Amino acid sequence: MSLGRIWGSATDDVWVGGIASGLLLHFDGKEWATVVTGSDIGLYEVGGGVRDDVWAFAGNQDPLLHFDGVGWSAQRLPTHPVLTAMWGAGRNEERLVGDDGVILRRCP
Repeated sequence: MSLGRIWGSATDDVWVGGIASGLLLHFDGKEWATVVTGSDIGLYEVGGGVRDDVWAFAGNQDPLLHFDGVGWSAQRLPTHPVLTAMWGAGRNEERLVGDDGVILRRCP
């Protein structure tokens, strides 16, 4: 197992990518649980701005996945860069960074 990025909005909301295709780990402050996202690709990057605005992706593969606090859904990007990292400071304040200097921001 090769773990990917770890991100959390609080001590009771921690996510880990990279455990297996389409799966993430989530810590709710008491225990770790495997989360099925509905994807079949390895999701190595995970991050967000707040507990109900979390994103996960695999770099060079669609889709970008979004968690709204209830479930995961696929989001299509306007371009197809190889994504390498993400950063978030709050709801709708996430930035995705990709090859060739691409920076994407979600417009609510």
